[in-house]
Amino acid sequence: MSDHKTNCIEAKKAADIANGGCGVCERLGFPLFLVRKSAVKKQLNGIKWSAGIPSLNDREPEEALKAHEYVLRTLRTGYVYVLLEPKVGGAKEFLGYEVTPDGAFRYRSIKEMRETDVKPLPESCVKDDHTLPSLFINVDMSIHNETVWIAYSRRAWSEKVRSKYTSADADLTRFTKVIINDGSKAEPSQLSPGRSFDFDKLINGEIKLLEFENETLKGKFDTAHNFNSLAKKGTKDKLNNIAAHLAKKNNCKVGVILVEDTFGLAEEFNKQRLINCEPLIMPAWEQAKLMDDNIQKAFKDYAENTDAMGNKKEAQSAIDSYMNRALDSKLPLKKLSDELFKIFQNSPKTTAKLKSNRVPEYFKQELVYQRKIMSCITSYKAGLRDYFDEKFTEPQYRDFSGPTGDPRGDAYNAREKARLLSEGWEEIALPPTDKVTSLGPKTRLVLTPEKAAEFGFKKEWEKLQKRLSTDKL
Repeated sequence: MSDHKTNCIEAKKAADIANGGCGVCERLGFPLFLVRKSAVKKQLNGIKWSAGIPSLNDREPEEALKAHEYVLRTLRTGYVYVLLEPKVGGAKEFLGYEVTPDGAFRYRSIKEMRETDVKPLPESCVKDDHTLPSLFINVDMSIHNETVWIAYSRRAWSEKVRSKYTSADADLTRFTKVIINDGSKAEPSQLSPGRSFDFDKLINGEIKLLEFENETLKGKFDTAHNFNSLAKKGTKDKLNNIAAHLAKKNNCKVGVILVEDTFGLAEEFNKQRLINCEPLIMPAWEQAKLMDDNIQKAFKDYAENTDAMGNKKEAQSAIDSYMNRALDSKLPLKKLSDELFKIFQNSPKTTAKLKSNRVPEYFKQELVYQRKIMSCITSYKAGLRDYFDEKFTEPQYRDFSGPTGDPRGDAYNAREKARLLSEGWEEIALPPTDKVTSLGPKTRLVLTPEKAAEFGFKKEWEKLQKRLSTDKL
């Protein structure tokens, strides 16, 4: 779509507040500059970002930030809802704005505020700095009462949600209450006590706006949301001139209003958490990928040195040769790890160089391979235990008769009974009818499924452990 056609659509959709002009840069009404709270590393670039910024009181976490601090930012892509009371009476009504990816406020009829991808401004508008006047919202106070409520949402509200907030008993806690009268026009801090201040404080740097500092933050800051820099040379002066024009036109001082963006703040905290974890996450991921690539290369070499019938070709692969020697010589696990590492340490040509300049000791290749081997051993051990648990599901019984007078037979029974008892069998009481047979008194041994599984696993694992020396790993 051409810029001309896009501009025509914008003009067509503009309502009374734009006086028939553009719904982005030609709006009329009382101006307000909206900001939200975000977070940056404490003292980033040597600046105390949180100095002087308003508090949301019980609408933000009580616990003080430790490694980070709050900072003011322009609103992210989403929607702004301004709840108004008409002077002529009647139900409350909404005034709506889209927040574009450029950070501009685009006026929309409230019925057109639907959930969709908010489009950025046309390139011609951005080029002509039309984004600057659109950084302010406007409220027509000639037809509305002095009290307005402002809320931001990343998602468009349905008619049902809007109706909920326009009802007489609506809970407007998430809104920022703004009172526009002669007193607050002269003193912006009275617009929304505790959540408002004079726009001049942003311009002169008394209170910091992150978007004004982009040039000094290059390469030092990453964020979860769009960053629309206002640090271009001359931009702050142009913005100050626009604010002065709006102030003169509306006989007021331009105020800054803090609105809630709880989800945006949570997303930013999560982004900063991931950044803090990156020095550990990236080396771990890279080393794991490197190991997988090398293992694949080793098995590819094996396949290339083995014919279709599985017979070794003359050039035996390194891994195949090693595994035979490992089984024959019962190498300790440390030796096994060392030799496997020698086989795998030369990465394939397709493996990119590690992006991380510093790799913590924990993620060094040697330790990665050793942990991989230990992981395989642990997994096999767990699988072996599961195998025996599933194999034995019913109790087993063995009956032994009393002395028969046959020395050899009695000796055999005694040895067999002792062996079973050593393997977890237990002697149990017999029913009265089974206690005596034609051969004399007898005893009964039982092996429960749990005991059978434990003994079977222990016996098999002891055989495997003799070939391993994990204490040397």
